[in-house]
Amino acid sequence: MDLLYEGKSKRVYKLDEDKVLLEFKDTFSAFDGEKIETVNGKGEVNAIFTEVLMRYLNERGIPTQFVSRDSNKIIALRSEPLPLEFIVRNYAFGSLLKRMPLFKKGEKLKKPIFEIHFKSDELHDPLLSYDDPIAAGLLSEEELKHLRDLSLRINDILRELFERAGYELVDLKLEFGKRGDEFILIDELSPDVFRAWKDGSSYDKDLFRKGKSGRETLDAYKVLLNDLIKVL
Repeated sequence: MDLLYEGKSKRVYKLDEDKVLLEFKDTFSAFDGEKIETVNGKGEVNAIFTEVLMRYLNERGIPTQFVSRDSNKIIALRSEPLPLEFIVRNYAFGSLLKRMPLFKKGEKLKKPIFEIHFKSDELHDPLLSYDDPIAAGLLSEEELKHLRDLSLRINDILRELFERAGYELVDLKLEFGKRGDEFILIDELSPDVFRAWKDGSSYDKDLFRKGKSGRETLDAYKVLLNDLIKVL
């Protein structure tokens, strides 16, 4: 298999012209790679999260990359990834507080906030204006509106699922790829790319960022995963 991409949390291999293989690593990484820890089983847990949530979205009409999973590996539909990340925020937290100090930390937003970021480790994934991707020729106005609507729909579906399990979906990062004329959800859906709270406690990578060990963080991931599976 040809290695197409290797990042901090996964490797992507070409299987054929139609499919790729995502291999999830056992690595926790924070602060642009300044803090790293390897914990056995972490890759498989993130792969299971991705399978469970993408299957759930598929069943509700959201097109995703997911084909099948084996341990820490996922076979996925191949697409042309956009160099963009889309973040949907339901609560005031993280970088939102730095640019809009009028929000109170942790307050529930009146409606979700949709953000677009350019994918660049060197630039720390800068926030873009809504018009930037259109002006740069990355997306048409119609395509960007579609991706905004799709992101908000995904957020609504997952937020309802998390609430049934007793959690608050604070925010989530989404990535899309173009496959023919269709955009599909790609990459992963795990606590590495979303925040989840329950009774004031985090069940996501913020635990690792704030000093918990990789093992303690993974244990919290497993609790969240089991609670979500119970309400499917």
